[in-house]
Amino acid sequence: MARGVWEQMAKIEKTKYLIIGNSAGGIGAAEAIREVDKAGAITIISDEPYPAYSRPLISEYLVNRCPLERMLFRPPDFYEKSNIQTVFGEKVMQVNFNEYIVTLKQVQGKSGRTLTWQKLLLATGGLPIVPKIDGIGLKGVFTFTKLDDAKAIDEFLNPLKQVQG
Repeated sequence: MARGVWEQMAKIEKTKYLIIGNSAGGIGAAEAIREVDKAGAITIISDEPYPAYSRPLISEYLVNRCPLERMLFRPPDFYEKSNIQTVFGEKVMQVNFNEYIVTLKQVQGKSGRTLTWQKLLLATGGLPIVPKIDGIGLKGVFTFTKLDDAKAIDEFLNPLKQVQG
């Protein structure tokens, strides 16, 4: 093998259980895996930079009735105590099912990396259905399924908050 191939292979991270998705399904699966396999490496990937949170509470977050800390599914130290590795703020760009490799890219950035797995769970949840209607792409039109959606709506509705804050 050429030297470059060896260097590339050395950069590949490995995990036994790879869970793509960090919401209720992904967290529940990680907990169930940990019950039957106390030592196996578990990695959870999420394109969001936050620990798992309750999506129904984002409307409460938007109107300042629920801080992020109260939205969390598990305590802040859940991942560490459960020996679960996390990859937050990175998006899965490609899944190679033949070679058990996923390619990731930072949501805010250009760098990427690869991970290999033995067992894979896709727990990505759903996407909003956005109808094809005139004006759907205009400024001020939002979907509302993630915490960042609530933050974007808040910024749009309260532009002075960012300047004052």
